[in-house]
Amino acid sequence: MRHASSSTEISSESSETWTSPLTAKEIVTQHQENLSKLAADQVSISPRAEKIQMLNNEFFPSGPSSVKITPDFIQRLNEYELISDADAQKFLNQLDSKPSGTTNTLGQISSFIEIFQEELAAIDEEHPLLATLSEAKSIVDDMASGHASYSSEEIGSAMNTLKAFQESEEGQALSKEHQDALQEVQDILAIIQQFNSGQSTNDATKQYASVFSQSIT
Repeated sequence: MRHASSSTEISSESSETWTSPLTAKEIVTQHQENLSKLAADQVSISPRAEKIQMLNNEFFPSGPSSVKITPDFIQRLNEYELISDADAQKFLNQLDSKPSGTTNTLGQISSFIEIFQEELAAIDEEHPLLATLSEAKSIVDDMASGHASYSSEEIGSAMNTLKAFQESEEGQALSKEHQDALQEVQDILAIIQQFNSGQSTNDATKQYASVFSQSIT
């Protein structure tokens, strides 16, 4: 009999009607607050998107492959508060030693890496630098297409390998044009490393590449 009584109690509880803990007025008020918050979020996004579009119009009218990391570009990123003062100075330091007007676009740098790979492969199909050059090209192409697939550590490893090769006897035997181009690859990797660094890049900069990629398609 006690078992039957327990079963009846459970059945009775399950048939109770659920009632909202909020009154109708409170539900309406909460809904209005949610709508206001959504509108505020949309307004806060618009200025950033507008700044990105202004950067695209000023610096990259021909698309991702025309991206060129110049002092003016770095200063504009800082002016638009997309990178901090400290990060801007790091980028400018990377460019400080380069003569004015000699900076290549990401597309041109990627093209040099591919040509240099072919030249090395013609000499030695198993040259130890080929894998690093392939990775460096992928990193540059990622940046040009608005992606950030490589970690700061991976980029740093590629930079160190390229530096060691350039300082080697084989690297010193390269033509001045090749040495300068190889140095530019290292410079651009250093800048990309800053963009991909979780420690030195704020949220706006992390989102920059993806927003840039979407806004030019």
